[in-house]
Amino acid sequence: MQAAIFRRTGEPAEVIEIQSTPKHEPPAGASSSFAQAAQSPAKGMVRVRMEAAPINPSDLMTIRGRYTKQPPLPARIGYEGAGIVSAANAGLYGRWLVGKRVAVLAADGGTWGEELELPAKNVIPVGAKLNALEAASFFVNPATAWLLTNQILSIPQGGWLVQSAAASAVGQMVCALGKHYGFRTMNLVRSASAIEIVKRAGGDAVIVTDDAGRWKEELQRQLPGGRIRYAIDPVGGELAATLVSMLGESGQIVLYGTLSHEPMSFSPRSLMTYGASVRGFWLGAEMARMNLWKKLSLVKTIRSLQERKILRTEVGLQFRIDEVHQAVVAAEAPQKSGKVYLVF
Repeated sequence: MQAAIFRRTGEPAEVIEIQSTPKHEPPAGASSSFAQAAQSPAKGMVRVRMEAAPINPSDLMTIRGRYTKQPPLPARIGYEGAGIVSAANAGLYGRWLVGKRVAVLAADGGTWGEELELPAKNVIPVGAKLNALEAASFFVNPATAWLLTNQILSIPQGGWLVQSAAASAVGQMVCALGKHYGFRTMNLVRSASAIEIVKRAGGDAVIVTDDAGRWKEELQRQLPGGRIRYAIDPVGGELAATLVSMLGESGQIVLYGTLSHEPMSFSPRSLMTYGASVRGFWLGAEMARMNLWKKLSLVKTIRSLQERKILRTEVGLQFRIDEVHQAVVAAEAPQKSGKVYLVF
């Protein structure tokens, strides 16, 4: 069984290693009881034969030592993926899961590998309508996009949302949700090549952020009243600070990433004058605060939106586990198209 690990933080292409370990298989000729013991996961756990795993920014940030939660080293890599449950030791529910395709949410990492054992509560059966690649990106980005727009900000029909990094996977899903629920999106991108991507996703207006700062004037010109009511930002730094300075009456901005790796600097009066607010969002913490009913409701909503193709992830390049070094480079290529996956 092969899996990607890292023993020290650094650039992913330099520090990732491929670790080979025996699979959970009994020796030839073993008794049935011995075979069952060899194949049985720990109590409350399931074993998943992985089919695919996306390369997400959170994975690469973890390898670089910049993520919110850092694992003890050495560590396996990958927080999200999909596969088939091959064995379970989790009661009736676990037995029901065996043989089914599930979305995997590995809080401690490990989806970048051929096999993974994790708590049964951390897998989500996805049904027959989603293939392995769709299931591999079933939850993190769709849940982030839906929670930001429908729960955290509760953007009304006709309301304008400003978002940066609009050509990202989450950004495109936000555009699609805007079309579905009736709110409008003002989308900031880094290059003109991303304009068509955002429009194809359903974005209403697209502005290229340039070094001269002309984008701010263009944004003010296009926004009703020239001020922001709702905004989301995964970039941070100067860009996010500029958006804060443009918040209007009761304006809200939610920060959900640190792609720039730069701190924000803005005057408190940007918030005081208009009664505006800044808050943070991290999916892991948000899920931890939810009760079981809300989690099940969220999963049901996400599944429905994906089955109806309202939320979808554009599939990009696919790599084998022994090509993981090429995969992490491709995932951060400036002109990449679609999500990069490891397939097993």
